[in-house]
Amino acid sequence: MESMAAAAVPSVMINLKALSHYNYEHWRFRVKTYLLAEDLWDLIEGKNEHPKPEDKDWSKRNAKALHAIHISCGDDSESSITGMKTAREAWNKLEEKFGPKKSVPALLHSGTETHD
Repeated sequence: MESMAAAAVPSVMINLKALSHYNYEHWRFRVKTYLLAEDLWDLIEGKNEHPKPEDKDWSKRNAKALHAIHISCGDDSESSITGMKTAREAWNKLEEKFGPKKSVPALLHSGTETHD
């Protein structure tokens, strides 16, 4: 027979090194798969925008996703998202700060093209 304490333990937990400039891709993969498993990834993608303040289901799901993001951050990264109200805002801010920098298309910064 299963004990009450065992039944209260979440089935999926995030267990990874805190986000830093050196492990963003690994962090992103692990947190994304957690959010997918918990059916929360739509909040990050923006497919489920905050409908109304009284929508308790959305608020609870957003809080759960935001919490997962916060607890997977180190002090440096967490301070970047303190005070943000949505998981999507926090995710995008962390991607902006720690993710790979978007490269400018070669044609915009290269003056070496030849025109025959």
